[in-house]
Amino acid sequence: HVQSPLILGAELYDADGVLVVASEVSPPGSGDERLGSPGIISWDWENGEYKAASFVSPVMFQDVTAGYLLVSIDRSPLERDLRETLQLLVVSTLLMMFGGVLLASALAHRLSRPIEHLARAGEVLGADLPQGREGRRDEIGQVLQTFQHLAEGMQRKDQAEAALSRYVSPQVAQQVMSSEAVVSLGGDSVTGSVLFCDIVGFTQMSETREPAEVAELLNGYFGYFAMAAESCDGTVDKFIGDCIMIVFGVPDEDPHHALHAMTCGMLIQHLTQRINVSRSAQRLPTVMFRVGISCGSMLAGNLGSSERMQYTVVGDTVNVAARLCGMAEPGGVLLTGAMMAYGHPGDVGHYQDLGSAEVRGRTQNVDIMSMDVEAVARDVDADELIGHILASGAA
Repeated sequence: HVQSPLILGAELYDADGVLVVASEVSPPGSGDERLGSPGIISWDWENGEYKAASFVSPVMFQDVTAGYLLVSIDRSPLERDLRETLQLLVVSTLLMMFGGVLLASALAHRLSRPIEHLARAGEVLGADLPQGREGRRDEIGQVLQTFQHLAEGMQRKDQAEAALSRYVSPQVAQQVMSSEAVVSLGGDSVTGSVLFCDIVGFTQMSETREPAEVAELLNGYFGYFAMAAESCDGTVDKFIGDCIMIVFGVPDEDPHHALHAMTCGMLIQHLTQRINVSRSAQRLPTVMFRVGISCGSMLAGNLGSSERMQYTVVGDTVNVAARLCGMAEPGGVLLTGAMMAYGHPGDVGHYQDLGSAEVRGRTQNVDIMSMDVEAVARDVDADELIGHILASGAA
C-alpha cells in the first residue's frame, strides 16, 4: 500500500484492536476509538507537514472480522488538482465573458447603426415637430417619436382625404392628396357624358319656405341621387342650388359613359317617384325634377385661379346638357340623339325622337330624344336597384 505516492502510511490491527504492523506516517492521536465499526470510517487531519484523509476498514475472512486496516491518503495532490481545475474554469469563464462582450459589442454596433441612421433622419424629419413628450431620450426614443409623428401625419392625411371626398369625388380627392399629383390650372380633352338634374319650380318654392326647410328637402333627394350616380359609375361634379351635375367617364375613363348616364337619369326619376310617395305619406312637401343628358368631347381639369381652383368639365357638351335639362318636362329625361349610338338601357322603342330643335345660346340645332322612364325601368327591372339605394340611404 505505501508504495503508492498518494498513500502516506498504513496500519494493520488485529480483531482486538492491537496494532500488528505500521508503515510510514500515522495519523495523529489514536485510531482505537474508530475500530470495531462494521463499515468504513474516514476523517481528515493535518499535522503541519501533511494534509491527509484516513480510512479504517474491517478485514473480513469468511464472514469473520480478522482485523482492521487503516490507510492515510495524501490530500495535497487532490487539492492541487482541484485548485488547478478551478483556476482553469475561472480563466475559461473570464475568456468566454470577454469574448462574449466583444461579440455583443460588435453585434450591438451593427444593430445600432440603422437605428442611429433612423434617428438622424428623424431629427431632420421632426425638426419642426412639437417636443416635450415623455419617453425615452436615446436614439430608440427619437425613432419612436418620429414614427409616432408619422402615424399621426398619416391619420391627419386620411382624415383630410375623407373630408375632401365629401366636397369632391373620391377619385379627385385621391389625385389631389397624392404626392405625385401636380395641382395646376388646365386640363385635358376627354370624351364623356354629362347629366343635369334640377327641381321644377324651385324659385317659387323657396319663396314660401324657410332656408333650413329648403335645405332639408334638397338633402332628402340629392343624397339618393348621389348613390344612384355611384351605382352607374358616375361622379357628382357639383351641387348648384337646386341642380345636381353628374359626369360619366371623368376623371376615370369609361367606354360605356353614355349608357351609364342614361341609366342614371332613369334611376333619378324613378327614385323621385318612390321618394315622393314616402314623403306624401309623412305629409312632407314633394318636388318634381327635370333631367338633361349629353355626351361628347369636353375639357376636364382644374379651372379658376392658382389660389382657388375646382376640378370640373366645360365645353359645348356641358352646355347642351344644361339646356336640355331646362327644356325637359317635369319627371322627364331628355338626351341628345347622338347618345343612342353608344347603347341605351331598355328597348329602343321606349325613346321618342323629338327631332332637331334649337337650343338657346347655340347656333346649330340639336337632335333630341325623350325617354319613357317607366317603360325603361320595367325593361331593366330597376325596382331591385331602387330598393337597394333607398335602403342604403335610410341606413
